[in-house]
Amino acid sequence: MAEGFWEQAVENYLKADRGMFLNGQYLIGEPNGWKAEPDFLAINFPNNEIWVVEVTASAGKN
Repeated sequence: MAEGFWEQAVENYLKADRGMFLNGQYLIGEPNGWKAEPDFLAINFPNNEIWVVEVTASAGKN
C-alpha cells in the first residue's frame, strides 16, 4: 500500500489500532473539478472519525 519509508511508518502506526480502516492513495474530488489523492483515507470506527492523511518529509536543519 505505502511506497516510501515514512508512508510505511505512518501506515504501520495507524494499523496498530484494530478499529482503524485504511485505504491507500484514495482519490477524492469532483468530476471535471478539483481532485486530491492523499496517501491514506483512515476511518476510525470506534471514535466515529475520518482522517485524510498526507505524509511529507523535509530536510532537517543542521
